[in-house]
Amino acid sequence: MEEWIRDPSQRRVKAAELRADRVERRQQIRDDLAERGRKREMARDIGLAINELVPPSMGPALADQFREDALGDVVRHIREHRLQELPVEKVPEILARRLDLYGITPVKEAGGKAPAPRVVQAEKTGERLKAQADRRRAASATAPASTGHVPGQTKPPKGSTLEETFEWLDQRTRAG
Repeated sequence: MEEWIRDPSQRRVKAAELRADRVERRQQIRDDLAERGRKREMARDIGLAINELVPPSMGPALADQFREDALGDVVRHIREHRLQELPVEKVPEILARRLDLYGITPVKEAGGKAPAPRVVQAEKTGERLKAQADRRRAASATAPASTGHVPGQTKPPKGSTLEETFEWLDQRTRAG
């Protein structure tokens, strides 16, 4: 270490090595980010392809289950075959068994090559997304905290008869 500090040529060599390492790390980070972006785009395209296979007549719960199962099948196929890329055109081929299980027949284009994209009705999609958000919101809602003393009597009057107690309860439930 002392030798490095004393010799200016060693410092220049070491500085050049450090710069080269830094440039290499930056390039690796750029490549990793580009790869992640490419994979994100591929995942989005696969998700859209799966959505296009869902018939409009299928109920929302069954459609959600199909999407989950189909996505699981595609992920399993990618992992089993150690694929880096999956062309979207192969999605119906990979999901052929799943489509049969759900009774879905993909619509073929005139050339008979790939499923024709269907326009998902925005109205139904919006309703489904709103319902999902409402369910999530309701599931995560917490009970309101106590605001202190509850106005009014919370127990029937002491010494009241059974008939008086029922009358008291009836009044309380009607009041709100």
